[in-house]
Amino acid sequence: MDMKTTLLLLLVFPLLTFGQSNSTLSGNLRAEVSGDTVLISQDSAFRNCGALYEMLVWFEGDTLIWLQHDIGVSAYCYCQFNLSVTIDSLNAGHYIASAYYTPSPNSQPPYLDKSYQGSFTFDISGQTSGQTYRKVGQKQSDCLQVGLTENNFANSFAVFPNPTTQLINVNYNTQDERIISLYDIKNECFFEMKTSSKVNKIDLGAYPQGVYFLVVRSQRACHTTKIVKL
Repeated sequence: MDMKTTLLLLLVFPLLTFGQSNSTLSGNLRAEVSGDTVLISQDSAFRNCGALYEMLVWFEGDTLIWLQHDIGVSAYCYCQFNLSVTIDSLNAGHYIASAYYTPSPNSQPPYLDKSYQGSFTFDISGQTSGQTYRKVGQKQSDCLQVGLTENNFANSFAVFPNPTTQLINVNYNTQDERIISLYDIKNECFFEMKTSSKVNKIDLGAYPQGVYFLVVRSQRACHTTKIVKL
């Protein structure tokens, strides 16, 4: 192999290796081991704003499958989440893990629409426990905004009066299309409207006193405001 060919290979191979992984789309996968327990996580996962994940884990042959199963709603915006799941009672050995997520809410087994995010390895040392592995925890961060910053988006509209006895005004600076949703403290959506109007009124007269959450979504951002009904 001559010097020219060697230099060409050194230039090409790093580009091919880098091109196989896109951290913007897949986030960063890693594993943190403590005894027979592993915390596997994905940082900065680029997803729909309305995603709410149930973490599922199982084995397919020798591969540990981590499925981020979306049980949320489809929203008109995107953001980044930090996601993790903790598994304990793992036998000693070398593990290969593969991460997936379902791109649409409430996908059903066998999850044929799941999207591959990447694979990684970790080792459990010590004696074999003989126990059955189990999921003991999961976490999903708040929506980390992509596009408009939280402050810029929040400043593009006003919600008043708050507290309110009946009407809520949601007024915008622009006529961009948005979705306004209202949730109760059980995270159940009881009102939703798509609008591009600058002036919008929501009547809470028929609903009981308490705390509600008004969610405003656009194609670029999402913002939640706590509403108090007196």
